[in-house]
Amino acid sequence: MRAGVSALWLALAALPAAAQEDGTALARMTGDWTGGGWVQERGDSAQERIRCRMRNNHDATTGEITVDGTCAVPGRRLVLAGALAPEGADRVTGRWQNPEGMGSQRIRGSLSAAGFAFAVTTNDQLTGERLDRVITWTVMPDRIVVTTADAADDTPLGEIVFER
Repeated sequence: MRAGVSALWLALAALPAAAQEDGTALARMTGDWTGGGWVQERGDSAQERIRCRMRNNHDATTGEITVDGTCAVPGRRLVLAGALAPEGADRVTGRWQNPEGMGSQRIRGSLSAAGFAFAVTTNDQLTGERLDRVITWTVMPDRIVVTTADAADDTPLGEIVFER
């Protein structure tokens, strides 16, 4: 991952202990969440408001979290879905659904007590252009912050704040 993402993980590791004390980041995601924020296709495009709902189920035996949700931006609905499991103490693996609903892909990323991050690649539906993104989930007891950035230059492309 790029240097900016690495710096973000150093900052996440320094979160207060209260944000980390009630289990793993994946286990803390269990339950029903609603949230909102902003997203944009590219750094030079207009920001759009986004509203989301998700229900997450955690399997204590395997450590896997299943994410099932939807988001809405003006004029369209997006899928928020995947299954992630820890691989060792500092990695996460699984499958992630393309938000535009065009299939899923295997993912592998970093895992810490404060959250996780993984890279995804998709194609723009209109132009066919390849889009490489880094998605970072910061997980606190009653809040999840999901940020998206361009993998090439760390340009912020979205932030959604979820609450129980």
